[in-house]
Amino acid sequence: MKIHNFPRNYKEIGIEEVIQDALDNKVDTISVISSGNYLNAILEASKKTNLKVVNLVNQSLGYPDLELLIEDNRILRNPKEREAYVADKLSNSGKVKDYTDFIPKALEQEAEKILASNPDYISLGVGTGKLFVILYRKIKEKGLKTKLFGVLPRGENGVFNEGNFEFTSLADKLTTPYTSFRDELLQAQSEGHILFEAEDKDFLKAKKQARKRGYKEEISGSAGFVLYDDEIKAKYRIESENILVVNTGSQQKTPLYLRILKPAAALAASVLLALGVDHKVQRYNSDREALTCVAKTASELLEEEIDVNKMSNPQLGKYIQETKARIGGPNHYWL
Repeated sequence: MKIHNFPRNYKEIGIEEVIQDALDNKVDTISVISSGNYLNAILEASKKTNLKVVNLVNQSLGYPDLELLIEDNRILRNPKEREAYVADKLSNSGKVKDYTDFIPKALEQEAEKILASNPDYISLGVGTGKLFVILYRKIKEKGLKTKLFGVLPRGENGVFNEGNFEFTSLADKLTTPYTSFRDELLQAQSEGHILFEAEDKDFLKAKKQARKRGYKEEISGSAGFVLYDDEIKAKYRIESENILVVNTGSQQKTPLYLRILKPAAALAASVLLALGVDHKVQRYNSDREALTCVAKTASELLEEEIDVNKMSNPQLGKYIQETKARIGGPNHYWL
């Protein structure tokens, strides 16, 4: 099993093409639907321009000056609908162009690199499905036998659960009520590619696998690492070891001395901080297996030994909350 790392953070790939396209088309306002990473990349790249940037959201993500609320949980299905909505709601928007589904050439080139080693399987997080669809198209064009293994949050994706706006998954960067690539994703599935709806416990295990290999992963970014789980491989009858895991999270590895002296430190800025959102922790109280998994991760962070089998669900929940408080950190979706 091999890991594909991008030369820069995934959401930054081809971001210069977005800005250049906007400037070439004399755009005044760029609109996107983003959970944060793509939005931040565009903001950083547009600093030296006069471009306005607006993020279309159904609920605030903590960027009030940049957000435009989509009323009544409407689904804006294509660029024209999004552009018209922004123009209608913002009187000073000028010419609007939506870049939510924009596919830069740089990402196409990365897809070519991913396919170059001719793996039997490629495991990656899906989200809106942009990279998955690019790979799917190229596999068809080239007549390759490679199969895609796409990972989505169970019940919180726009492929099987279109229109669901109740997001609680730890892999919040992969949650979406709608994706314009839905039809192609389902077509890929009908042709033998795999769309796996993962539970939080699966994402936590994947995160742990990424950490073992030194990656300072976001939970969403480590989704592709789920195929290190033999049970998941067995479920889908995957026997090949010629698997390429696409790392869409941090491209930097934890320094070796930290991995040796304090391996738990690699997770301190991720899992437990995500648990700062109270409803996520409360959700675990009805899921013994997931609650146990999180508590074990919490104990590893502080290098403590606990016997989860002797603890009740409320005790495990309390331990997680107390551990989070001891480590500290912001109470918001930042993964």
